[in-house]
Amino acid sequence: MKKYKYIAGIVLGMVAVVLCSCNDLLDGKDNPYEGTTRELTVRLVYPEGHPDREGGSARVTLEDVDRGTVYTASAGNDDMARFEVAFGIYRVSARDRVSEQDAVIYFNGARDQMIVSAASDLSQPVNIPLVASKTSQIVIKEVYCGGCKKDPLEGTYQSDKYVILYNNSEKVAYLDNICFGTVDPYNAYGMNVWLIADPETGEKSFRDYVPLVECVWGFPGGGTDYPLEPGGQAVMCINGAIDHTLQYPLSVDLNRADCFVCYDNTYYTNTTYHPTPGDKVRTDRYMQVLRKTGTAKAYTISVDSPTTLFFKVPAEVGTAREYMNDAANEVLKPGYPGTRCIKVPNEWIMDGMEVFSGSSTGNAKRLAPAIDAGYVTLTENFLGRTLYRNVDAEATLAIEGNPVVYGYAYGNDSSGIDAEATLKAGGRVVYQDTNNSTQDFHERSVQSLHTGVR
Repeated sequence: MKKYKYIAGIVLGMVAVVLCSCNDLLDGKDNPYEGTTRELTVRLVYPEGHPDREGGSARVTLEDVDRGTVYTASAGNDDMARFEVAFGIYRVSARDRVSEQDAVIYFNGARDQMIVSAASDLSQPVNIPLVASKTSQIVIKEVYCGGCKKDPLEGTYQSDKYVILYNNSEKVAYLDNICFGTVDPYNAYGMNVWLIADPETGEKSFRDYVPLVECVWGFPGGGTDYPLEPGGQAVMCINGAIDHTLQYPLSVDLNRADCFVCYDNTYYTNTTYHPTPGDKVRTDRYMQVLRKTGTAKAYTISVDSPTTLFFKVPAEVGTAREYMNDAANEVLKPGYPGTRCIKVPNEWIMDGMEVFSGSSTGNAKRLAPAIDAGYVTLTENFLGRTLYRNVDAEATLAIEGNPVVYGYAYGNDSSGIDAEATLKAGGRVVYQDTNNSTQDFHERSVQSLHTGVR
C-alpha cells in the first residue's frame, strides 16, 4: 500500500529477488547487489502435539516495513523457509493449516522489527513460534472507523463508526454478556510499551493479556436474551446510533432496529460522538459501561488503525462487571502512571482484529498471533472505506440450495462472491476465519450499510 520511487535498476533487482524465490538471484551470474543482501532462514516452531502434516503447506512472508517489498516462501519438511533479502527492517509472518477429521486447524506466528543488515547475526535460523488458532461462532464481519467526506459540504466526518458482528456457525449464538474494548496504544504507529524484552537476546514478545484502554463495554442480557441466528448479524454503533445520511449522504443510517450502541450519557457527555439514539434503537440495546478507567468525555477507537476485541469472562471467574472492578485486574501503563488499563487474558478473546494505517511506515503489531497473526490496512481516511471479512467460498457453496450471488465490485475478495447481495437474496454466507486479518479481511470501497449498496 505504500508507494515509493526507486531507480529502475533497484526495482528490477527487487523483482528478480522475488521471482527467483530469493535464492539464485541472477542464474549463476555475478550479483551486482552483492554486499546489500543477506541469506536468512526462518524456522517454524509448532506447538507440542500438533497433528501430522505435509511439508510445504506453511507459507512464510517477509515484508520490508519501509519499502513495502514482500518476499514469500514455503517451509519444507524441516519446517524451514529460506530467503535472500535486501537490508532492511522486516515484519515476519507465517501461517499453516491442517485438516484433522472434521476440523481445520490454523497455525499463525509473527515477529516485528527484525533487522537485516551487515552487522546482523543470521548464522542461526530465526525462530517463529506458531500458535493454534481457534475459530469463533461470532466473528467480526466489518469495521468502519475511517469516516467520510461531508459532501456536499466542506470537511470530513467521523462520528459514525460501527462494527458488525456475525454468526458464522450453524447454531444459534448469544450476544449476552459479550464484552468489547480497544487496546493500548490506540494507533498502530503509537509507541507500544507493553512488549516484553528477553534480557539475554533482546527479542520482544507479547504479554499473556491485552491492555484495554479507556472503557470496557458489555452487551446486555441474562444469557439468552439476545440470540443471533446462523447467518445473522448485529450492528454495534461506537458513535451515533442515528441516521447520519440526513446531513451527510456519504455516511450511513445507524437508526436501525438491529443496532446496539455504546451510549451512556452519565460517563460520555460529548453529544457530537454520543447523540441521543434514534427512535428505532431500543433502550434495552444500549451497551453497558462495565468499567471506565479513562477521563475522556467521548468514547472512540482510532480513526485509521484501531484494534477491536470481543471477549467473554468465564462464568467460573464471576460476572464481567465483577472482574472489571477488581483492582487486581487493573494495570498501569508502563511509564505512564496516569493511564490505567484493564487486563484481559488472551485466551478469553472470542475475536479480534488489527488495522494498520496506510499513511504510516511505523505500524507495529499490538495483538499476539493467537488473537490475530496479521493485519489489514486502511489506506486512506474519510472516503467511506471499511475493513470487510472475506468469504469462505468453499463453505458457502457447500450449503445446499444457497442462492450465491457473484460479481463483487467493492474490493479484493478472491472468492468473487458478493456477500451482501447473497444475504439479501435469502442466502447464507460463511466468512473466512483463520485468525489472520491479512488473509481474512480486505479494504472495502464503501460501507456495507450505505444505502447505495445493492
